[in-house]
Amino acid sequence: MHQEIHLYPEPGLASLVDTIQEVDAFVDAAGMTAEQAHSFTAALEEYLTSIILYGFDGTSQPEIQITVKRERDQISCELVDNGAHFDPTASQDDQVQESAQTDLRRKMLAISMLEATGGHHEWCHMNGRNHLRLEYRIC
Repeated sequence: MHQEIHLYPEPGLASLVDTIQEVDAFVDAAGMTAEQAHSFTAALEEYLTSIILYGFDGTSQPEIQITVKRERDQISCELVDNGAHFDPTASQDDQVQESAQTDLRRKMLAISMLEATGGHHEWCHMNGRNHLRLEYRIC
């Protein structure tokens, strides 16, 4: 079974509710447990909120792209943005850029919520964009 959705939300808080509802409906239909679905969408919401509030200072045309897929026994979400370079998976000591902006974004709980329910994450910065991949195995 292979299913996927592609979302291109406006980079503002007003679009956040609709985006999370679409992702929530997708993962529910794809067979995630309620606990995993809550953790998955909460992590995504936390990261999106951080991008919107702190990531686009100085970005003239902010963009967010979200792809959510179910392939066999896995749900994955790739979140791509053209905001400030930021690795949410790094420790505070590993952060290269020191500013109030990154200090605020560093405090988010998304990754710890994801890992607490068996999720996995990967991050890279490529071609001027942050790429965050969230993954869950489902039964």
